[in-house]
Amino acid sequence: MINCADTASREAVLQGRYPCVCKDMIPLPGQGSNTDTARGCIELSDNVRLEEQVKTLFVNLEKLETYQKKHEDDDREAFSGVLDKLEDMRKDFQNRLPVWATFLIAALTSICGMLGGMAIK
Repeated sequence: MINCADTASREAVLQGRYPCVCKDMIPLPGQGSNTDTARGCIELSDNVRLEEQVKTLFVNLEKLETYQKKHEDDDREAFSGVLDKLEDMRKDFQNRLPVWATFLIAALTSICGMLGGMAIK
């Protein structure tokens, strides 16, 4: 049995040179408890700390997902009016005459104006 109060022995157990036999240590996941297969131990306080960090990460992830969804909903509300206006503008552009038709009307009007001016002289 290893004296876990001794710092050197404790370090040897943590580095995996001896099996986890201290009451406040557990083997790393997937490791055996005998000398041949034990590759290291983790102190229970470290294990509790790591479990708390994992739980905190998942809580923070849920908060982040909630904030992201709220942000997307706010953006959708804010830009819905803008998108409606853009859709109206697109429909207005669809209803106008093509450029070639506008040019043809302008050319015919100028020709009619010139012929009318010649007729008055």
